[in-house]
Formats: sequence, C-alpha cells, structure tokens
Amino acid sequence: MAVNRNVHQWLKKSAENLRLAKLILNFEEKFYEHVCFNTQQSVEKAIKGYLTLHKIRFDKTHNIAALVALVALVDNNLAAKLKPAETLTKFAVRIRYPEEVGDTLVVDFKLAKHTIEIADQVFELLKYILAEDHE
Repeated sequence: MAVNRNVHQWLKKSAENLRLAKLILNFEEKFYEHVCFNTQQSVEKAIKGYLTLHKIRFDKTHNIAALVALVALVDNNLAAKLKPAETLTKFAVRIRYPEEVGDTLVVDFKLAKHTIEIADQVFELLKYILAEDHE
C-alpha cells in the first residue's frame, strides 16, 4: 500500500537526519548549527510520517508548531508530548542563512545536545506509534 510505503520513507529519512546529527556532534570541528538543523529535519519528517499515516494533508512547511497542530486533529495527548519540539523550528531555515541568524542565536555543544535529546524523544515516540499502527 502506498501510504504505508510513504510512512516508512518519512520515518527512514527522520532516522537518517537524527543519526547524522549525532555523528556531527562528535566531530572534532564544531558544526553545532548542522546538528540543530538535522534534529529539526528529523522531527519534521517523523511528524509528517504520522500525518501521512492518518491521511492528514499538510503544506510544505518546516514549522513544527503547524505540524503539531495537525497532529492534534488526531490525538491531543500526542500533540502535547510533541510540543517541546516546536522550539526546533528556528533551526530549519534561520540557522542556515547568515542574514537570518544575526548575533542573537548562539549554538553551542549544550544546545546541540539538547536538540538531539528532543529529536530522540520524538523519533522514539512516533516510531513506536507508527509500528503499532502498521500491525
């Protein structure tokens, strides 16, 4: 079934971004902004997998809050658990363009590690839910 294949693809891409974030965190060079970008991407893709499974249409967006609002149409409790991930939205676009970042966003090891913790929680939660729904 096409929906299940798409759900699997979203989850696979989410896992890849999360794995990449963890690898980058351990590089000798300090690529913390790239860690944060990949954690945002992981969360975004995992949520899109959930929405795809439930046949909830979504626009092309990097806005985690907008995606969580769509999750709430299916499951308010899950949406509440995903809420902390909304803080990752700023890493989707803003972090990648110098004119967007300015001097206000400082990304260090501690912040990068924290974004991995958030993405890990989201990924594990949605992986479990999506695995249950595929049975």
